[in-house]
Amino acid sequence: MSSSSRLLFFLFCLAALLNGAAALWSAPPAVLTRDAGVSAWEARLEPLKRALPENTHVLGYLSDLDLLENPDQNQIFNEIDELPLTQYSLAPILVRPGADEEWLIGNFTRPEMNTYLQTRLPGGYDIQSFGFGIYLIHRR
Repeated sequence: MSSSSRLLFFLFCLAALLNGAAALWSAPPAVLTRDAGVSAWEARLEPLKRALPENTHVLGYLSDLDLLENPDQNQIFNEIDELPLTQYSLAPILVRPGADEEWLIGNFTRPEMNTYLQTRLPGGYDIQSFGFGIYLIHRR
């Protein structure tokens, strides 16, 4: 490798490192800025996780976003954050969006949740609140 090739390679690597550092400094990944939020979410879901039957491997997930006909960007953004946090916090249990499973997690802050659940789960359900709008729902 010639000295000019080495110099070009070194300059390329230096530029890539500087570009990465500048990107990290100007817009850090959300996960780096919300670590305390992840820990708080895990703590919030821990009682729910303990309440699940041992043989539960898959959970459904419903949220306020399911109640809305035309959610705005902020509501969609919150859903994008909370579903992956729930999936991470409850691993190795698989958490899927929707109401197709026997056991469901409800993440609701809106009062119309009861009407929605009665419509969506016509066979009936049992519900247990864990505070902060988190519910464990068992379909009958």
